[in-house]
Amino acid sequence: MIDGDRLRELRKDKRMTQKQLADAVLKGRPDISRYENGKQQPDAVTLCRLGDIFNVSVDYLLGRTKRSRPWEEPPRHVVVDDLSDADVDKVKTYVAFLRSEKAK
Repeated sequence: MIDGDRLRELRKDKRMTQKQLADAVLKGRPDISRYENGKQQPDAVTLCRLGDIFNVSVDYLLGRTKRSRPWEEPPRHVVVDDLSDADVDKVKTYVAFLRSEKAK
């Protein structure tokens, strides 16, 4: 389901009215209102158009990720090829510790 609050925020950040957005995605203004209020879901073509207009991923519009433009962000990984197995285990233990602290 599309995240209506996120859609509304994107629209307002771009200083667009519901009518302007509706015209851009070839829909009616009431459709945009219903998307933003969670009463209607856009079809796949409209969802892609919304992503293109706001330059965000469809996953972001659907609320599946907090990253609006994952293609702009560097990958989040650490190279451990040069570490010993014991050191890799220490890294894994520390990552588990950080996750448990975040969950608190």
